[in-house]
Amino acid sequence: MKTNLRWIGRVERPFEAVARKLVSDTEHIFQTATSTIEQPESEQIIADLHTEVGGVKVHREIKITILSKTEYQNDNVPVSIDLKWNSVEVAYLFPTMKGSLTARRIGNQTQLDFLGDYEPPFGVLGQTIDTMMGASVAEDCVEQFVSDVIDRLHELIPSSKVEAI
Repeated sequence: MKTNLRWIGRVERPFEAVARKLVSDTEHIFQTATSTIEQPESEQIIADLHTEVGGVKVHREIKITILSKTEYQNDNVPVSIDLKWNSVEVAYLFPTMKGSLTARRIGNQTQLDFLGDYEPPFGVLGQTIDTMMGASVAEDCVEQFVSDVIDRLHELIPSSKVEAI
């Protein structure tokens, strides 16, 4: 049985700038948003998911695969990046997340919306563990991923402050 997750965040930058940057530089944004370690350019996107469980910081290196992207058309059409990620090490112990990160215009800002799902490994046992704690860990990781991407977009796209006359 699949578990669905959704997380919404706000980028305090104009939609056109966010959409163009997100689509043109997806791999770099995902990799640098989640990692403090400079990684060599490669075909793979390696990111670091992190959260806290019972006061203990937990992190997992993941490989992100971009499945498809929609290009920026205009301010009325959202852009979307379909992706999946799985653990770099012992992948069979962790579920593969499949989802979509969508950017849409909200006033003069941009909303990022992650909608995804995963199926816990190990059948009924995996479902039980997921019910007890796994879903909250996965939700925290998705929340942190989206927050990290938002922070990175804030760094990459200058704020367009309106000067008072």
